[in-house]
Amino acid sequence: MSHNHPIRMPTAPAEYNDSFFNTTLHTIWLWMHSAGQPHLGEITDEAIRTTTATTVLVGRADGVVLVDTTGGNVAVTLPAPLSVNGGEFTIKRITAGANTLIVTPSTGNIDNAASKAIPTQYDAFTFKSDGVGYWIV
Repeated sequence: MSHNHPIRMPTAPAEYNDSFFNTTLHTIWLWMHSAGQPHLGEITDEAIRTTTATTVLVGRADGVVLVDTTGGNVAVTLPAPLSVNGGEFTIKRITAGANTLIVTPSTGNIDNAASKAIPTQYDAFTFKSDGVGYWIV
């Protein structure tokens, strides 16, 4: 049995125009951004930089540090954990050799130890602050 009833498409109220939808989408984007949700392709404040010398990290912009120990021993000092509570720092050794790479917090400990050595080329550790010290995650 066949029925030939025309399909009726509902019409949106006049206030639902392109401007309404653009404003709504913009509002949703702002809400997500303020809630700290990651966005595909978004640039974060975690810079990647390379160092060849002893370095004191100052804040979250030092998120990833590649360390070249070719020229000598290198010490990396993490900021006070309270100043970056919840922050993460990834330290990666990019060279081989006998020179040392030691990571030390300016205050507190790393996994209840005073420092963390990174002895092997291409090894990396992420240090996360809990406001009192750092944990390797």
